[in-house]
Amino acid sequence: MDKLTDEQQIVLDQFSEITNFDKEKEDKKVLRLLTVCNWNLETAIARYFDNDFPQLLDDHHFSSIYSDTQSFNGNTDSVFTNQSVAPPSNRSSSPPNVSPFFNPPDISFQASLVNASDELLVPKFQRALPINNKWKFQAGLLKPSSEMTKLNPLLTSLVFILMLIPKFFLLLGYGLNRVFGDYAPHLFKFLGLRKDEDDFPSHPTHNSPDDVAQHDIRKYVAEISGKEGEQLPPIYNGEFNSAFEECRKNLKWFCLILFNSESSSAERIIKEIITNERFVEFIKRNDVVLYLGDVSYPEAYEVGTSYRAYGLPYLSLIANVSLNGLSYPEFSIVCKCQRLLDGFNPTTNNNSISKLLKRLNRIIEKYEPQLVTQRFDKQEAEMSRIIREQQDNAYKESLLKDKQRQEEKVKKQLEQDLQISKQLEKESLLKQNKIKAKEYTIRYINNYYIRDDASWVKGEFTTIQFRTNDGKRFVRRFSKNETVFDIFMFVLSKQMINSYINRGVYDNDSDDDGNDEESEEVYEFVEEDDVLEYFKDYPFKYDEVENIHLDFEFDLVSPMPRLRLVSNHDPISEVKGIWPNGSLLIEPNDIYEEDD
Repeated sequence: MDKLTDEQQIVLDQFSEITNFDKEKEDKKVLRLLTVCNWNLETAIARYFDNDFPQLLDDHHFSSIYSDTQSFNGNTDSVFTNQSVAPPSNRSSSPPNVSPFFNPPDISFQASLVNASDELLVPKFQRALPINNKWKFQAGLLKPSSEMTKLNPLLTSLVFILMLIPKFFLLLGYGLNRVFGDYAPHLFKFLGLRKDEDDFPSHPTHNSPDDVAQHDIRKYVAEISGKEGEQLPPIYNGEFNSAFEECRKNLKWFCLILFNSESSSAERIIKEIITNERFVEFIKRNDVVLYLGDVSYPEAYEVGTSYRAYGLPYLSLIANVSLNGLSYPEFSIVCKCQRLLDGFNPTTNNNSISKLLKRLNRIIEKYEPQLVTQRFDKQEAEMSRIIREQQDNAYKESLLKDKQRQEEKVKKQLEQDLQISKQLEKESLLKQNKIKAKEYTIRYINNYYIRDDASWVKGEFTTIQFRTNDGKRFVRRFSKNETVFDIFMFVLSKQMINSYINRGVYDNDSDDDGNDEESEEVYEFVEEDDVLEYFKDYPFKYDEVENIHLDFEFDLVSPMPRLRLVSNHDPISEVKGIWPNGSLLIEPNDIYEEDD
């Protein structure tokens, strides 16, 4: 903080007011961000909110503020005095009319100074940054600035002195330029009194929203070159920041070319370089993303301002590499050229384009291995991510299948339990109905089985003889008011009494079949009267139920005429086969066998 100048301290205070950053935790990071952004407040704010902080090895400016390199003998300035810039060996063989375009500086350090502990001394490329999007919101608002002469940066002090001289001398200089400017243009241009058409403009010419919306750089290149389709290079269709992000994320080469359509050099660069078939083949072969920008429009103007393109046409080659592979690679400007056409001679255009492509190919060959390594690492990371995702999906699918199986098992068990419950309920209901039918029969025996029919008058009753399968016979009188159902109930009562005489009664009378071997027999019946006496004190479980449904296990058949009685409530007197007398055979039926 103590080493900041007054201007830097003002910028830092303004940055703090706008971003409200944490001075205790982010102080060093913010100072480094401002240093990397050359104390440009707008660029630093944009990168801060994008969380785009520079890495530890972006450049050497930060070491001048927070320097921990005092381990060298003397101060750090002595280290940089040992640098030596070695120009390429073939540079001396270049013709004098060809400008040195792109050869990146081959910086070499003394072997004792380049080691892992001195990373701050490793040279780096200039960092490439996305542009500010304020040009989108200023379309139609920008106005041409005053036509003040743009002075050469090297003559700032001289201009300051000239401002102190009376205006007469300045006007004299402009007058001399009008008279002798055509004879010595370079002199007056050097003095800042003459402007070249390839200088970077002071403002974008086409600034209205309609002009920006109708602008199509690919269509413009096709019209100027007269070529179309495969003859044209694959010019990126989109905004600069989109191309920037695509190249940075996908580890591609990014070629940036800026020109001014208001200048005569625009037609030359399009015909001689951009649409040259060898340059097009170079772009396609190396899968380079080519962005063309016309600085007379706001976006390209903003690009040129951010990348300090003071002379047009401007070309730069950008990639995610480091200068010598010792530092962490970042999206950096590998090479750039101002006034690209200064070294091109129309008569020897093939030779000039050959040298340009040769140098571009040398740069790509030198740094392409870094990109290949990064792409391979990215591909491995992506494959690992896909494998992990597939494993996670397989695990989730396995869990889902296990869950489904468990749910099916539980569902099946619930269905089985429900089925068993229904079966038990059905059996319980059948048993309950069987007990109710038994108790209903016993109540019928107690009420109707024994009766005095001696006083009945002939014609008021019928006499029916019953015969069983084993040849036994018994006779019963039935009043004409009784029904067929009473005949069935009499036979059922007779069968129940006989069953008790045959098997006796056990202390556990819940077994209606009398097959409970664990029960102890307490009653034995010899005659029918014994059973009837027992029924009088029978322990009923249910109250008397009317209209109970009874399933008779026998059929009553009249042999002459052949008639099978049906259990109903029709009066006996209306059944001709048994009135005024009749004979019925007791035949077992298959009701329960059919149910089983």
